[in-house]
Order: sequence, then C-alpha cells, then structure tokens
Amino acid sequence: MTGRLLSTGARGLPPHCGRNITELAQRAQFHQARLAEHLIPSSLSYQEGLRRAAQHFTTAGSGTQRQAVGWLGQLVQNQASILAYIDVFWCFAIFAVVMIPVALMLKSIGSQQVQMGH
Repeated sequence: MTGRLLSTGARGLPPHCGRNITELAQRAQFHQARLAEHLIPSSLSYQEGLRRAAQHFTTAGSGTQRQAVGWLGQLVQNQASILAYIDVFWCFAIFAVVMIPVALMLKSIGSQQVQMGH
C-alpha cells in the first residue's frame, strides 16, 4: 500500500522528484533488512523485549504476543524510514555543498549584455 501511495503521489511531481521518492523507498527497504537481521528469536534480548511488550499490551487490556511481534515490526519499519530520510538528506546536503563552487564559477551577466528578444 505504501508503494502505491508513493507512486500515486509522485505523478504530480517533476521527474527528478520521482527518482528521489524511489531512492527513499529503496533506502528504507535496505535499512529495514539490516535492522531485521538483529531481531533473532533465539536471542535473549529479543525474548525479553517481546515479553515486556506483551506484558505492556496485556496490562493495557488488549495484549497478546502476536500484537507485541507486530509492534516490534512497526518499530523496525519506523526506524528504517527515519534512517532512509537521513540518507537522502545527506545526499542532498553533499550535492548542495558541491554546487557552491559551481555557482561561484559562473559568470554574471551584465545589464548591457542582455538583449531584448523583440
């Protein structure tokens, strides 16, 4: 569903913005895979975190272990999205820094050099 919303939302944007949205989705997927590698069900820290989340949801009145696993999955997805935005932000920042010398090297056009098109 998220991919569909991204592609629908990108229709009204210029072509270069569509590539950025695709880059964002790819980076989110990359980070989600890396973060999920650390969620090992046999790990004691994973089991403890899952037990605490299930206990929290049970205390709230609607908890099951399945809901706790879903919550952990959502947490991983949220963190992956944040890391993806940071990656894309850094790419834009580096591009902007590289463009500063390029902008300074451009010649300015004097008012006398400008010709009217009439």
